[in-house]
Amino acid sequence: MIMDTDDKEMLEQIVCDALEDLAFLLAEPVGKDDLPGWPVPAYRVAVEVKGAAEGEILMVVGRGSVQEMAGNMMGVDGAEMEGREAYVEDAAKEMLNTICGHLLPAIVGKEKELERTVPALDQAGAEAWERMLAYPDIMCFDVEGSPLLVVVDIGD
Repeated sequence: MIMDTDDKEMLEQIVCDALEDLAFLLAEPVGKDDLPGWPVPAYRVAVEVKGAAEGEILMVVGRGSVQEMAGNMMGVDGAEMEGREAYVEDAAKEMLNTICGHLLPAIVGKEKELERTVPALDQAGAEAWERMLAYPDIMCFDVEGSPLLVVVDIGD
């Protein structure tokens, strides 16, 4: 999906709003060169989309951001999520699921039928980071000092 500037700005705002609504995290769109340093460990989360439009939405995010988000969702300090890997991984999946729920209607319209898979999560290393940065329409965010990458790779 090749986005014009207005589309990209709209989608970036949707991602920022979803993060704030879901997890009380403040995200700011930034250029590739302005991303905070690569966090290790990190997750790559993917959702496949089928129906009126097909493709996938991808996200790479540092574990620290997701740990903080999981804590916010559960009403505890993010540090209390240390060692609770299943909760943290579920929070990463829910983060992308929520983003997809807001992005997809904006991309294809509310009337179109779409199916999406359950988010799939993998550990992400430097290779995943580089692959994501190679997408021409990547959306890059600074989430309270940590990078977040989102790619919408959907066509008709």
